[in-house]
Amino acid sequence: MTGVDERTGRKSPAPFLSLLSFMFLSFFLFPSFVVPSPREATGEVGFSGGRWFPGDIKIDNENMEADNNVLLRGHLDMYIVPQLSVGMYVATTRGEFRDSEFKGNSFDTTEFGGALRARYFVTETFSLRPGLEFGYRRTTIEEVSDDPRGVGLNGTMEVQYHFPSGAIPYVDMGFMSQPFGGNRQWDITWGPRFYLSVGVGHTF
Repeated sequence: MTGVDERTGRKSPAPFLSLLSFMFLSFFLFPSFVVPSPREATGEVGFSGGRWFPGDIKIDNENMEADNNVLLRGHLDMYIVPQLSVGMYVATTRGEFRDSEFKGNSFDTTEFGGALRARYFVTETFSLRPGLEFGYRRTTIEEVSDDPRGVGLNGTMEVQYHFPSGAIPYVDMGFMSQPFGGNRQWDITWGPRFYLSVGVGHTF
């Protein structure tokens, strides 16, 4: 099973090692071939909508296939320096389980937390914004009264186009994971699951 050592039943660290690799590539290797711009902005706000792709959710020692059709995300960031911002994010998804005892049951996730993002201008109008998000996630599963809660750990990559007015249409690609979580009955975790969304932001 994905992310599990079948001999011991323990979680494999591989999915989360991939997240650490993403962080390293984003924050340390990108600057070697992308020249930062001195463009100034106090902060940035943005909203996007898209899809969180199918993947497994691990309930105790069983992987259950889930399909999320809708993803909504928002962020508010303040720039410490032109190439680095700190801020907050919110996200919500809706989907359903494809198999197991929960087949056909819908589930929603809602989360919020902090974000750290770098910004590198490839040209005067195009920029890349790799980021890391760490937050609190609540999952609501149909016919389950005790809502699971967990730690959201996400990697993001925005490709932005900057208009002179400050408007910023962007494509956001990344993944969302939950290394820890559950309720009084189950442990509920999952490794990185990819998403794609399109949005618009604005500097201020």
